[in-house]
Amino acid sequence: MIPYLQKLAQYDAWANQQVCASVASVPKDAPPVARDKVATLLAHLAAAKRVWLNRIAGKAAGIEVWPKLELDAATELLTQADREFVELTLKLDLAELTRPVIYRTSRGQSHATPLVDVVTQVINHSTYHRGQLASAIAAAGGTAAASDYIVWARR
Repeated sequence: MIPYLQKLAQYDAWANQQVCASVASVPKDAPPVARDKVATLLAHLAAAKRVWLNRIAGKAAGIEVWPKLELDAATELLTQADREFVELTLKLDLAELTRPVIYRTSRGQSHATPLVDVVTQVINHSTYHRGQLASAIAAAGGTAAASDYIVWARR
């Protein structure tokens, strides 16, 4: 299972970078509401991963899950979080996978979730929002990235 999670984390980081690159294809003269939608989704994708990394480390969230960030700042935050997430998975062992991650949600609810489920959540969450970003980028007049797993696997 660990090699599979490591592979998925590497795919996730690659796919996120494909989306970050496609953000640049959004025309500068796109309607502000369309550009804002792209920025909002990218910032959330980045912040949510950062929040989960902080929770895994036993820290407070450290950032809002829906922050207002410029595209460059969101891209930088996501790139760093992706790097840390891949590094985290490369250090996993079986005992660590079952370790409970104890945290509070953004609504203040306490939870203890096995790390394997948190890792799975982070990857699935990214996939969900990359789909939204693809739609938002296309609606803003840009070119959505090909970020499907099979595209990465065929490289």
